Amino acid sequence: MRFHVISLPHTQTTKEYVNCAYTEKVRRFCMMMKFNNELPHWQIFNGKAIEELGRRLEKKDFICLIGGASQEPIAKAYPNHISVEFGVGYGGVFSKFKVFESYAWMHSIYAMFKNPTMVDGNFYDAVIPGYLEPEMFPL
Repeated sequence: MRFHVISLPHTQTTKEYVNCAYTEKVRRFCMMMKFNNELPHWQIFNGKAIEELGRRLEKKDFICLIGGASQEPIAKAYPNHISVEFGVGYGGVFSKFKVFESYAWMHSIYAMFKNPTMVDGNFYDAVIPGYLEPEMFPL
């Protein structure tokens, strides 16, 4: 999956030329959407999550992750627990157990894998559409 992010015509989208909040938003959005778990904010967040899980996890607990490959270090820190990516509506999946937003997206992700042993339509993959709070959408 690729994002084509269009900036603004009046300025440069570089760290060296910062004079517009919207240009900075474009630049930072691009950094954020790379899901690189080596970026400082992911390193700090994942480290704290791993530390707190260590205090709370019990046998047979699930670890539910929604950040794709950026949160893979959390799953790797606890290999004896089941890590589940829930709400998969993104590329960059890593876990054995996935809950997708739709069947269309599930098959789209399956199609991305060139090696069929990576994804074989496991019976435990599931689709659970997103939940909406009905009271937020009155008739």
